[in-house]
Amino acid sequence: MPVPDAWEQLVELSRQANMLQRQLQQTQCKHGTTLTDTGAWCRNAVASLHLTDVPLAAALKELFAGKTVLSLGEGQGVYRKLVFNASSRV
Repeated sequence: MPVPDAWEQLVELSRQANMLQRQLQQTQCKHGTTLTDTGAWCRNAVASLHLTDVPLAAALKELFAGKTVLSLGEGQGVYRKLVFNASSRV
């Protein structure tokens, strides 16, 4: 069996660390917290605590019209749904 090079080892360690972090966050959410230690919203808190700025979404929709936009880390995707809904041509 060939020995993995340093890059492959780094990639595997990163994958394992991400998996452990995800499991930790899920555990935190199961025990009633609304936010994890990294600032991620727990699903149970989104409906009751998260506020959506609808005028901001409308302004973003206008700003991004006709442009290519990369969206990362958007959680539940509330703004993506408002800004890039089916009637958008973004």
